[in-house]
Amino acid sequence: MGLFGPPDVKKLKAEKNIKGLIKALKYKKSIDIPEKAAKALGKIGDKEAVKPLIKALKKKKLYYDFKKTHVMFKMGELGIGSVEQSDKFGRIRVAAATALGAIKDTRAIDPLIDLLNDEITEVRKAAEKALVNFGEKAYRRLKRILSLPIHIYTEGAAKRILRKMERKKNKYNNHT
Repeated sequence: MGLFGPPDVKKLKAEKNIKGLIKALKYKKSIDIPEKAAKALGKIGDKEAVKPLIKALKKKKLYYDFKKTHVMFKMGELGIGSVEQSDKFGRIRVAAATALGAIKDTRAIDPLIDLLNDEITEVRKAAEKALVNFGEKAYRRLKRILSLPIHIYTEGAAKRILRKMERKKNKYNNHT
């Protein structure tokens, strides 16, 4: 990462600089940098990235819009929290969920299950897809949560994931 300016995610990925990519995941001046960092961490697949990626799943206010802040300050409208922008389309959560699905560290299963209730469809779909990659370990947890009172989104998603896992398992069993 440069001293002045945004992190060079492409370079960090090429160097497999996990610590640098984790730092880029926390970058607050642009939503693109953390999204790209999450994708890069998923491609590299290092388990050191699991905790920071899980943390990224839970964040919705991620970066500061400095241009907007400057204009608002000049107009005298700057209020507390007004400079924070949100990941309103879930781009970083989608990238983090996808990365965690690629890494397949079981610490990510419960946070991914929590995402099944996210308000953004793309985030829920990314969590579903990621959970399918975990196989039997996620299967047992999903079966267990279906016996609990859960949100309708979570219930529907859990059922879809279980069906996908069962089809995948049957397909594998039929080829052996």
